[in-house]
Amino acid sequence: MTTPNLTKPRVIEALVDFAGPLGPLESLDARLKRRSKWVAAQGQALTAALLEIATEPLAGEPFRSLPLEDLEIELRQLLVLSGHVDPERLLVSMGPFLENKQARPILIEGPRPVSCCCGCVTPTLKR
Repeated sequence: MTTPNLTKPRVIEALVDFAGPLGPLESLDARLKRRSKWVAAQGQALTAALLEIATEPLAGEPFRSLPLEDLEIELRQLLVLSGHVDPERLLVSMGPFLENKQARPILIEGPRPVSCCCGCVTPTLKR
């Protein structure tokens, strides 16, 4: 089943929602189930929308309140879940995006290294 209202702003809204902190009435298990159901309901168009979002900086108004690392991790998780439906299609779809400087770290390299206050580089610091 594909949701007919799947737009990039709706996908960004969901990304921010899933990457944000848990509310007082939501458990982690409940959020993970809600996220899985949402991904399953979106169909194959979700993968294309997520890959398009991966090519752009996760900055600006909709993302302002969340750490970049949290957004990137959630984007990866959504891509993984969307790929469970058709893994081969996901891999083929990712191909053209691997040369994109913005998308590559999200798709295959993991968290980006960050410089701390003394200038050393560490992959574990939050931005």
